Amino acid sequence: MLVCTVLHSVAQHGERVLKPNWVCTTCGMWSSRKSSVKRHIHNLHKGQSTMVKYIDYLTGRQSGLYVPASSPDIGSSYQDHIADICTEEMWREKARITARKMYE
Repeated sequence: MLVCTVLHSVAQHGERVLKPNWVCTTCGMWSSRKSSVKRHIHNLHKGQSTMVKYIDYLTGRQSGLYVPASSPDIGSSYQDHIADICTEEMWREKARITARKMYE
């Protein structure tokens, strides 16, 4: 599975690995944070999706309950949205690192 391959590759290089705990059942987006998947569902699916634990999603995929997300035609607004989220998270992490250094 692609997610497992990516996580294994990241782990081999000694980088911090985020464990997929929650999954959007519509598109398969996963996160270690429940709030991130809730925000994703609200913003991208207009609240018309459900969220399940990662292991339940994998089991559902195996049994055919959740179909694999097709390769969507990603529009520029979606790409811009993802870029904005990544930029915001990058600045938050930089702020966390700076704050930790200040209090060491």
